[in-house]
Amino acid sequence: MKKLVAAVLTGLMVFSLAACGGGDSKETEAKKETEAKTEAKADAGETKTGETEAKAPEKKDSYSVGITIQDLSNATWATQVNTITEKCEELGWTVTAVQHDNDAQKCITQIENFTNSGCDFIFIQSSAAEAIKDAVKAAQDKGICVIGTGVALEFADMNYTNDNYDAGYRCGQAIGNWANETFGEDHELIVAQFLYDEIVEVTQRTDGQLDGLKETHPKFQVVANAHPTDSATAMTETENVLTAHPEIEVIFNWGDSMALGSLEAVRSMNREGEEMAIVSVDGTDEAVAEIAAGSSLIMSCSLGGPEEQGLQQFDMLQAYIAGTNEDHYYSPNITIDRSNAKDYAQ
Repeated sequence: MKKLVAAVLTGLMVFSLAACGGGDSKETEAKKETEAKTEAKADAGETKTGETEAKAPEKKDSYSVGITIQDLSNATWATQVNTITEKCEELGWTVTAVQHDNDAQKCITQIENFTNSGCDFIFIQSSAAEAIKDAVKAAQDKGICVIGTGVALEFADMNYTNDNYDAGYRCGQAIGNWANETFGEDHELIVAQFLYDEIVEVTQRTDGQLDGLKETHPKFQVVANAHPTDSATAMTETENVLTAHPEIEVIFNWGDSMALGSLEAVRSMNREGEEMAIVSVDGTDEAVAEIAAGSSLIMSCSLGGPEEQGLQQFDMLQAYIAGTNEDHYYSPNITIDRSNAKDYAQ
């Protein structure tokens, strides 16, 4: 899996949404003009928003990294953090990772603690951009590089995100194709969709799911929603929605941790089979193994895999130190289903 994904990551690591059109001379000229303006602002000591630009960390033998993330029990996020930590520790760097439980004030306190302890880099996964802005500014004023991860922060020095709408859209297409093959194009599909409205990137995924389904199998009805945040709550919510609506044939999940919880619930209720499908986003090893085994989890959109995402984010730190970094990095989207899961399975 690592060799296959590495090839994709090499081609996509420095990919900008602004360049999607490609080859347009006007866009090229506009890009050059924007870059020139940005360089001029940098020479004047300003960022794009007119604030003082964070200075690159002083060149030294060891760096300190702080990471504040929503939930370290989430398998995808935990793997990213562990990978960053392992790579940093190999170089003698120190890493401190904490979770803020989607509590803006808790996140602010953690950023302040990282700032006061002398961190060189701070990774932040937060949807409360306005609330944490002052704390981030205080960190940048002390020369700390702030990185938005998973959720883009306009005022961060670098961001690492995904095209979440496209990831969700691929899930919807997978379900639509499955429905056509399993039931036929005229069948009205009964759907449950798990949401998480507090994070815009998750909403982009779930919006994409329904749009992808509309494109491939427009006859469907969403009869239940739930808002799980991890495997355990997803298992409970799946049991609840299937009890209330035993006619459900599809469960859309926004992340693999939730999908694996849904799968366990489906199994415990003896609902696993050819007429039940679960899809998700992340492409974790556990999810890929279930897809390859022919379970009711039929597809996950890999974002390069959480380990590879962690490696990318570690590379961002080194690029920043070297002065060769980009402002925004994107993870790739790779559809993993029964046709190719064995190629990606560990």
